[in-house]
Amino acid sequence: PSSAASDVYKRQAHARTPENKQISYYLGRLAFEERRFADAILWFGKSIDQAHCEEEHYLWLGRPYGHRALEATFFLRPFLAKKVLEHFRTAVACDPEHLPARWDLMEYYVKAPKFLGGDVSRARGQAKQILQLDAAKGERAFRWITENNR
Repeated sequence: PSSAASDVYKRQAHARTPENKQISYYLGRLAFEERRFADAILWFGKSIDQAHCEEEHYLWLGRPYGHRALEATFFLRPFLAKKVLEHFRTAVACDPEHLPARWDLMEYYVKAPKFLGGDVSRARGQAKQILQLDAAKGERAFRWITENNR
């Protein structure tokens, strides 16, 4: 369906069941795939359930903040970057065995400047945890850090 028709359908689905966090989550995924990061943040934010810690919801909330940070003005970047870090850390706290959340947090630690929470030693800590959960992915994580920490 066209983007306009898709948007109408999404809004109607959410209007029928605004309390359904899964619908908000999937609407966020659709917005993200369409590179509408501001909309994705809105939908993922609505998908957060304070009573249940859903690692996927926090992980996906952090990702569009990251894209927005890359496109933002110099003054807005730190605010957005801190949101990325906050949501990635929350995703890992929700489920310490969730490899995509650990990987994204590891990448953040390597790519972000120190004043925004970047820290290669913390990235290595995430890689170590990934290694304990999945040896092959852990080895790849350490290689990724070496290749990208220049």
